[in-house]
Amino acid sequence: FPSSLSLIRPAPDMRSSAAPDVVLCLGDRSRQMMESGHHVHKSRLVSFGTFRRNVDIERTSQPRPEKQTILVLPQGFLWEAKILFDFSMRLAKLLPGHHFILRCHPFMPFSWVRPHLSSVPENYPNIEISPVGDFDADVGRASVALYMGSSSVVYTILRGLFPVHLRVAGHPDEDPLYDLEIWRRVVLNVEEAKEMMMRYPAADVEQTLSNW
Repeated sequence: FPSSLSLIRPAPDMRSSAAPDVVLCLGDRSRQMMESGHHVHKSRLVSFGTFRRNVDIERTSQPRPEKQTILVLPQGFLWEAKILFDFSMRLAKLLPGHHFILRCHPFMPFSWVRPHLSSVPENYPNIEISPVGDFDADVGRASVALYMGSSSVVYTILRGLFPVHLRVAGHPDEDPLYDLEIWRRVVLNVEEAKEMMMRYPAADVEQTLSNW
């Protein structure tokens, strides 16, 4: 992330040097971000793999907006799960024709989140709580990924999902797709999200595939 200042622009001091001789970077994009800050220290940057897992070609799916199913993906933070799930319940009221899958982080069961929510998800006919199980199965049923900071959204793109980033004032903007200019939408409120979700299934098929 651009906010990782000590990684992008290391600041050596007398106690412990933060400027290494060699930096192993996760992918070319990370290397490009870090090069200028490390160049002055004569560090050597090497692209060394990537955090994106490999996906078999036959498992990679194309966009499927007709499914009208939104997979909600918080990180393993209670505050983020509460924001995303409360937001999803408000949105579900406005989009009765859409289906919502609320999926908690594997390290944070839904039983931890439930007492903090403003409403009861089970009372909504178009909302389901996903058990912590097969992530690919949930992705395969969805058309949109609603997220804030979860890096799992990267994998959903490989399976054809359209990523929608919820940006909330007063909370850190840690979008893993911050550098993506085309295949992503940022929403600030429920009204924007509703408009986007309704428009996406009606988008031109060829243009959607091109953007993906």
